[in-house]
Amino acid sequence: GGAVMKWIDLAAYACSAAWSGKYCITAYAGGIRFVAPIHVGNLVEVSAKVIYTGRSSMHIAIDVQASDPKQMKNRLTTHC
Repeated sequence: GGAVMKWIDLAAYACSAAWSGKYCITAYAGGIRFVAPIHVGNLVEVSAKVIYTGRSSMHIAIDVQASDPKQMKNRLTTHC
């Protein structure tokens, strides 16, 4: 779970910094739902999108998907 949380934080930073054009920090991370495990050898994709912008804050939605490289069928593993 810790590695996935780090990837979520990095993706959120990249998304928010690209959107705002400025340095951003994580003030809060909550509602993380671990839906399914990520197995050793899986390919992992982390996607982020801005879902709300305020005067001095943003909300970023993150999806983490994993796939077996032999099957290449993505499945949701984590969302926040």
